[in-house]
Amino acid sequence: MGFAVKNMERQSGYILAEGLQPLPKDQELKLGQMMCDEINKVSFQRWVPRLGNATKSVTISVLRLGDQKTKLKMRIANTAINGGANTTRYQEEYPPILQAEYQFIWRGLEKQIFLDENLDKIKH
Repeated sequence: MGFAVKNMERQSGYILAEGLQPLPKDQELKLGQMMCDEINKVSFQRWVPRLGNATKSVTISVLRLGDQKTKLKMRIANTAINGGANTTRYQEEYPPILQAEYQFIWRGLEKQIFLDENLDKIKH
């Protein structure tokens, strides 16, 4: 997905990766505009979406619970590259852009787990 793995611990299943927005640019712009519109309702400044202005930090925990069961946890955090003086916080609990990011990354993780399970079956 274009993320660089910064830290990984194989035994515990911990992975920390960072990269730019994984969503397609048109989707990122649309969802970014929606978020800015919400912020602008309460902000004294005018916010506009900027493509590629934040690094995503994704923490993943993978725990195999048996041959047919894998537990997966994921957390996404944003780190602004061009932070500026904007101090207004976006108060929506689960913004649409975050939901889209989770769905996009989750599909990639599910695909990888499926591939790994099939490789494990071949080895036996």
